[in-house]
Amino acid sequence: MVGVLMGPAVAGPEWPQFAGSRGRVASNDAGPGSIAAPTWVVSTDQSGNAIAFVGQSGPVASRDFVVAIGSITVASQKQFKLWAVDRRTGAIVWSRAIVAPALESWSSPAIDVRTGTAIVASGTGVAAFDLKTGTPRWQTTLSAPVVNASPLVTSGHGVGAQGGQWNGGLGLANRVFVTEYDGFGTDGLLTCINSDAFHAAANPSAPGEKLWSVPIGGSSGNTPAFYDGLVYVSTLGQSGFGAGQILAYRAAATSQPEPLWVYDNVIEEGFFGGVCVSPSSNLVGAKASVFAGSYAFFGGRQSSNLVKLDARTGALRWSAACNRTSATPVVLGDGRIVLSGGVAGFGSLPTIQVFRDLGSSALLLWDSAAATWTDSNGNGSIDNGEFLAMGGWSVQPVLSTALAASPKLFVGALSTSPTSTGACTDMYAIDVSKLPIALPGPAQPGYLAMHAAGCGSSPAVADENLYTFGAAGLMAFGPPPPRCDVNGDGVIDVEDLIAWTQGQGQRDVDGSGVVNDADRAVLEREVRRDEVLDMAGGRLP
Repeated sequence: MVGVLMGPAVAGPEWPQFAGSRGRVASNDAGPGSIAAPTWVVSTDQSGNAIAFVGQSGPVASRDFVVAIGSITVASQKQFKLWAVDRRTGAIVWSRAIVAPALESWSSPAIDVRTGTAIVASGTGVAAFDLKTGTPRWQTTLSAPVVNASPLVTSGHGVGAQGGQWNGGLGLANRVFVTEYDGFGTDGLLTCINSDAFHAAANPSAPGEKLWSVPIGGSSGNTPAFYDGLVYVSTLGQSGFGAGQILAYRAAATSQPEPLWVYDNVIEEGFFGGVCVSPSSNLVGAKASVFAGSYAFFGGRQSSNLVKLDARTGALRWSAACNRTSATPVVLGDGRIVLSGGVAGFGSLPTIQVFRDLGSSALLLWDSAAATWTDSNGNGSIDNGEFLAMGGWSVQPVLSTALAASPKLFVGALSTSPTSTGACTDMYAIDVSKLPIALPGPAQPGYLAMHAAGCGSSPAVADENLYTFGAAGLMAFGPPPPRCDVNGDGVIDVEDLIAWTQGQGQRDVDGSGVVNDADRAVLEREVRRDEVLDMAGGRLP
């Protein structure tokens, strides 16, 4: 029996890090009703210089700001910056110079909501900036550059019985985890940095202090994930071109830890992307699982493998043939998994593939290239230009469950640039309720619900909004979000509700121009969203 899509683990108003959450679930109960035209576009800075946002990077969003990495060229010199944009208006609030990304890295930034900082990993460093002002907070130097991997922020909620607690049980001190590059070698590192305030007893480390680094083998693009006290990371493996690995470590470790478990890939292919951690599925008795896709340099659309592991033990549940990828799988919650993969050439094609989780195996239900193919030249082979190109090895899809009956998968089309790392050329919204569910077959008519040209890179969805890059700049779709920080202290909490009730502060929450009970209803809903995270004890990804 097929279950319904389960609720996401990201609070609707925010998209604070790559794939939306520390578990990298790439899903939110938010999203726009239309992508017919952008609400605003940021294409130049305050001086009129054109901003080139990093193509396959993605924006992140707090309740008030969108944060993204881009560059301007002044006097023939390229200058990389971190940009903060007002979500309601598209106005640039601040920008700060950052170290140029190494090897054209497309790492995404992150937002530490609890400490109010924007965090970026670029070059051989990690830096934090005040989210409201852009003032530098701390900077950490790494041993090697960060390439295509995004920083992980563990957030400030409790981490469960396995993770340890501090500060009277309020939760693990915030940590930032990032992988340091060693492509095709064996000297990659997973590094843990403290991002929380110093506390003599509970957290005797300064913000930005490096706590430990642990060798993980070869590493490129390996964005870590967090769930229930553990940090998970995939790698290229110990021999460069051999079998990749997935490892789990205790996030609360204060010195270099040993892995709790190590998974060696069952095929001789490495992992060049991140993992996602799904807390459950529609399968009876299912526990938290880790999903990751490998990248094979040779072969067609089934030359790599998608794996499912037990999150607590690392035991392999199944391995299924898939397209080569560095994207993170998207678990729909009804027993299906979506994977974006492939390149335009070298025996491969960019695709979206949908799999069915059968418990001990997985079944390929739908392949977008095969499903949309018209054999124009009659050679019996799927050639470029004969199918609808969407997805690709570096393209991260996201799931919007704002409409439970017809959830939408927003996915970009891979750039045709030689490196295929430029901004996406098109964005599609796929109605996943119209894709095959239990058996392989065609999609139902109307499965392509929406389309927008000139954008689609690693979208962020928050409230009724979607943010993405295109050649024209950073784009927003959907109505302006509510402004719930009534008292202006930078935090959405019960104090804002008190201020609203007492007639203080910015009370027109929904932007309607009228202050009434509708504003209070919106504010109360947003204030109570955090209650879900607090009560879950950190076991939401």
